[in-house]
Amino acid sequence: MLRYLWIILVLAASPANAVPANVVRQDFFVSEENGIRIYVRQVMAKQAPRDAPALLLIHGARVPGIASFDLDVPGESLAADLATRGLAVYVMDVRGHGASTRPKEMQEPAAGRAALVRSNEAARDIGSVVDRIRARRRVRKVGLFGWATGGKWRDTMRVCFPIRSTL
Repeated sequence: MLRYLWIILVLAASPANAVPANVVRQDFFVSEENGIRIYVRQVMAKQAPRDAPALLLIHGARVPGIASFDLDVPGESLAADLATRGLAVYVMDVRGHGASTRPKEMQEPAAGRAALVRSNEAARDIGSVVDRIRARRRVRKVGLFGWATGGKWRDTMRVCFPIRSTL
C-alpha cells in the first residue's frame, strides 16, 4: 500500500511539461439504488494504453472531486499529471457532494442534524464506482487514493466490502 502511495507522490511531484493538451476527460454517472447517481470523471492521455493502471481519486468531506483533483489550471490538476504519466485516472463525487445526487435532507436546516452522508454510504458509492471502472476498463484492480476524509471512506469501503477491495 505504501509503495503505491510513494509512486503516486513521486509522479505527482515530477515537473509537468505544461497544461497537458494530450489529456481527454469524459464525465459519466454511476447509478445506485434509490435513484442515487454518483458523478465520475475519467482523465486519460489520448494515447493511453488499454492496460493502463486505473486509479480512483476520492475527495474529502468539504471539497468535491473536481475542485480537489482536476482544476483546469496549468500544473494544478493532479488527475491530468497522473494521466500524462500513464494512469487511467478517475475522480468521483461521493453522494451529497459536487455533481452527485444530494440527499433531500440537504434542503432543510442543518441545525441539530447528524451527518447526512455516512461513511458506510460513501463506502458503497466508492465500491459502485470501482465496479464500474473494472467493467469499463476490463481490469481486476483499481488503485484508491483518498484525500483527508476520502482516505477514511476508502478504508471503510475496504473493510465493509472486502470482495471489492483493491490496491
